[in-house]
Amino acid sequence: MARIDVALRDLGDQLGQRPGWRPQHAGPSVHEDVDWDHCLAVLGAGHGRLHEWASATAAAIAAELAAIGAEALPLTLVHGDFAAWNVHYLDGELAGAIDFGLSHLDSRPCELAIARAHRSPETTDAYTAELAALGWPLTDLEQAAIGPVQRAFRLSMTAWVIDEARDGTPLDVAMIECQLQLAGVPPP
Repeated sequence: MARIDVALRDLGDQLGQRPGWRPQHAGPSVHEDVDWDHCLAVLGAGHGRLHEWASATAAAIAAELAAIGAEALPLTLVHGDFAAWNVHYLDGELAGAIDFGLSHLDSRPCELAIARAHRSPETTDAYTAELAALGWPLTDLEQAAIGPVQRAFRLSMTAWVIDEARDGTPLDVAMIECQLQLAGVPPP
């Protein structure tokens, strides 16, 4: 992942932000068309506890990101879906990464969040060490943002799940609860 991020480093300035997207730390969702107020209204209409939990989670994450100065996080082109199924090996050697369909300008802590690095702390350590070895170490701000951006990613996943119900799909309450739990704010 670090090698791909280094390889993509200069492309962000050339390509600009993907239309309809924003950095994870800039709002409750990376998707500009996901209306957080509408998401809260959906929850408020029949799931008061979830509404309260989602609202408190959004406020806590926004405050945490503001407290560390996340608005100053440098942006780079991120893969956007760096997961095991998108990394391929041949004879035990890295052969390549596929599926850049979610690539956009974001922070390197967001790349870790999207890769679900929290499941394996060794992933963050290896990523950080490899970036340093490649001459592009994480800044102190990026290090401080890893946890808050991870929680913001979970809030974004919550918003996405709620927004999916817009087309008549039933609200996936279990998934919303799971994402809010992973966002780190205790339920009411």
